[in-house]
Amino acid sequence: MLIWNIVLTIIGVLFLIADFWVCVHKKFSDLMGMGWSVLSIMIIMCSIIPGISNWSQFMDRPECIAALILFLVILFDAFLISMMISQLSMKNQELAMQVSLLNQENEKILFEINELTGKEK
Repeated sequence: MLIWNIVLTIIGVLFLIADFWVCVHKKFSDLMGMGWSVLSIMIIMCSIIPGISNWSQFMDRPECIAALILFLVILFDAFLISMMISQLSMKNQELAMQVSLLNQENEKILFEINELTGKEK
């Protein structure tokens, strides 16, 4: 069943390309992008290496094809969810830095007010 090996190779390459594209546009954190790259390479290897690709002989049954389609849908959803989690994590880190800068500026203003008025807290 060479066709299934080719299909899985194409899917692995598409996930790898999507991972690089998302990483370039800063929608993935470095660690998340690395994980998806490793998973994509493992998918490609499972379809290319002869000893590992023996699974394709079972793909002539309809339930196996349905299981593969379900696996791909779940994998795609996991990719989208991990992209959203990564974006939210980066936004959270940016907000934490902004809060820190605002707190520092607030302390500086309070110190200047205390110096001008000559009062302590």
